[in-house]
Amino acid sequence: MQEVAAVGAFNPKPPIEMSSAHAPPLAEVSLVSSSALLTILSFPDCDLWPLAWVGLVPLLVVIAQSSKESRAFLLGWLWGVIFFYGTCWWLTFPMIHYAHIAAWLAYPLLILPVALVAIFPGLFSAVLTRLVSRFGSAALFDAPLSSTTLD
Repeated sequence: MQEVAAVGAFNPKPPIEMSSAHAPPLAEVSLVSSSALLTILSFPDCDLWPLAWVGLVPLLVVIAQSSKESRAFLLGWLWGVIFFYGTCWWLTFPMIHYAHIAAWLAYPLLILPVALVAIFPGLFSAVLTRLVSRFGSAALFDAPLSSTTLD
């Protein structure tokens, strides 16, 4: 036992450092989350359709100010996860009623397809960040075309 401790003392492993270079700050995460929630509320279940006109503005502002494509991808992916989970929650109905999966398991299972579909808003965010860094803020007018192309 002492030999193992002695060997470990001579060959210490360096501590694993977590790099937060690509992690978005809390302010950006909260803006993107609020953008997704505003967009969810604009759907017919809540009947707050005027929010559709302003729901994407916080997302576009954060993406336009982002300097790293990887950070923009993560923020777009987060927006997609929140938005698609909030609008596709009804997909648990067939799992619960026809596949007889317990509700406590059906709702977490929905995260898998939602996380995959959320890749497309992430790609849109990365492409839009690249366009804004290359052509300036006028590239935001290209957002509908970029979104349609990537979806």
